[in-house]
Amino acid sequence: MKCMTVLSIRKEKGIDEIPELLSRLGIKLESVRLALVKPNLCGYYPPSPPLIGAILDLLERSSEKIVLGDTDSAIHRTEEMFRRRGYEKFASDKVELRNFLNDRVHWCSVPSPHAVEKFPLPESTIACDIMVNIPGLGTHGNTLLTCASKNLFGLISSRRKFSEYHPLGIDEVIADICKIVKPTVNIVDAKERLLIGKDVLQVDIVAARMLGLDPSRVKHLNLIAQDRGMKIDDVEIELLEL
Repeated sequence: MKCMTVLSIRKEKGIDEIPELLSRLGIKLESVRLALVKPNLCGYYPPSPPLIGAILDLLERSSEKIVLGDTDSAIHRTEEMFRRRGYEKFASDKVELRNFLNDRVHWCSVPSPHAVEKFPLPESTIACDIMVNIPGLGTHGNTLLTCASKNLFGLISSRRKFSEYHPLGIDEVIADICKIVKPTVNIVDAKERLLIGKDVLQVDIVAARMLGLDPSRVKHLNLIAQDRGMKIDDVEIELLEL
C-alpha cells in the first residue's frame, strides 16, 4: 500500500484553507458533473456547518451539481436533521439536500465479502464524479471508533440498517462497504482540528491515535488492512501537522 499524506490542521484555520489543503493532496476539482457530499448528518458527531459551507463553496466553483445528503438512522430522519443541524441554508440551484433513501437503488457486489455479498447503494453514490466524505470523530460503543470508514455505513440504502446489518457484525459490514465505496477525499471534523486525507484507513488510523486509541484494537480497521494484505502496523502514513 502506498504511503499517503494525512493533513492535521487547526479547524478554524483549515476551514479557511480548504482549497489549498486539497491541492496539497493532489486533488483537482475540474469540470465535475456531479459531486456527492456525505456528512455524518444522522450520527452522534455531525460536522459543523462552517466546515460544510467551506466545502460547498469550493465545489460550486467546479461542479455542475452537488448533492449533500445522508440516509435515515435508527433514531433520526435526514430531513429533520437538515433543519436541526442548520444545513437547510445550503440548498440552492446547484446544491440539493437529499435523503439518499429517495434515490434509485443499485445493488453492488462485494468481492470476497466478510459479511455482505451485495449492498443496496443510492444511485448518487454510483453516478458521482467525486465523493467528499465528512465524518465527525468520536468513540463508539460497538466499534470503538467512528470516523471515515464507519461514515460510509450511512450510505446503505435501507431504513432498517441497524436491524439488518448489525447482527452480521458491524465491523465486518464496514470493511465490506469500504471495498466498493472509495471517497475522493475524507475531511474529518475532529473537534478542534481537521484531518484530511484520501484514504479512509490511513485517516482512521490517525484519528484513532488522536483519541488515544490503539488502531490495532479497532476491528474494522484490522479487517480493512487485512483486505489489502497488510497489518495495521505496516501501514505507512505521512502525517503533516500544519
